[in-house]
Amino acid sequence: DSSSGSGERSSLVPKPGDEKAYQAMLLKTGVYHAAGLCAPELLEHLKQHVSFQGWFRTSLAKEIQSKQSFAKPLRERAVWLVGEVCRGEALHPGMWSEVFGSVCACLSADNDFAVQMSSVVCLNWLLEKQPRDQNPSSISKTMLVLCRGLLKMVSRANQLESQRNVLNTLLTVIRRMDTNAHEPMVKVVQEHFGPLWTSSQRTLLQADLLGVLEALVLALGPRSALLTAQMIPILRDTLPSKTSGSDHLSVPSTRLLLALAATQAPKVHQDVAKGLLASVQRITDQSFLDQIKNMVSLQEFEDLKVALQCVEVFGIIAPFNTLQPYMEKVASA
Repeated sequence: DSSSGSGERSSLVPKPGDEKAYQAMLLKTGVYHAAGLCAPELLEHLKQHVSFQGWFRTSLAKEIQSKQSFAKPLRERAVWLVGEVCRGEALHPGMWSEVFGSVCACLSADNDFAVQMSSVVCLNWLLEKQPRDQNPSSISKTMLVLCRGLLKMVSRANQLESQRNVLNTLLTVIRRMDTNAHEPMVKVVQEHFGPLWTSSQRTLLQADLLGVLEALVLALGPRSALLTAQMIPILRDTLPSKTSGSDHLSVPSTRLLLALAATQAPKVHQDVAKGLLASVQRITDQSFLDQIKNMVSLQEFEDLKVALQCVEVFGIIAPFNTLQPYMEKVASA
């Protein structure tokens, strides 16, 4: 994936006189890999002699935050090991915030993509195992820094799979953020989203980006009006029409439209209302009805589902006389 420059690669070679330290680092990296493969069992076996809390505070945390360039392989395995401990449910809930903050700092500060991707995997496990009594406001600043770091990673990645994995993590972060942190998050998205969208030539990546916007709109609720102006041009380019038909962006763009309408109802932005009306008109078009009769893929079923949801939402926000001409056709469809 995203590779470092030649200067970065050469920095992995230790300076003269550091060969012993380099060999020790490689040996420790191998030990961490072996320990991670059986982390829960190993900690259980050694619990009378070694605690993960002590191990993390005396060694792992320092290695994760190390600035030594030639120690990048050790940093990557140390972060991976922490993720394996969390995955195996061997991480004490009381340590969650400390470990989470350390891994977030590593992702944001390190410029090595392998270390960052291991941090993403580790963060996914940490977010999945987040203690229920964890106060979201206590980590809101960390979450914002993490969001900025994840968006930067998407632009650095060269592989679609890596980009989608990072965006999936960003989705989880948005859903777990403290309510008061969502408005500052809008500024972070506005700063990075435009360049990402315009530079993206991959339909699947654009679909995931639309999913991120939908999650943020739903998290903002009535405050989603802050993003409406930026969303309208994107919706115009991606919403399905009678002539364009359905594609990979049809469902996520319609879901984004629905999120905007649902969070802003009953006072919906004029362009959002027009988009809903166009979706209602589309579902009564003969070409769409023919498509329904021959549905074979999950995407087509999802397309029909969100189209019907548009009818439902439009029925809530629109005057009855506006919707009435379409009701008979919708019912017969």
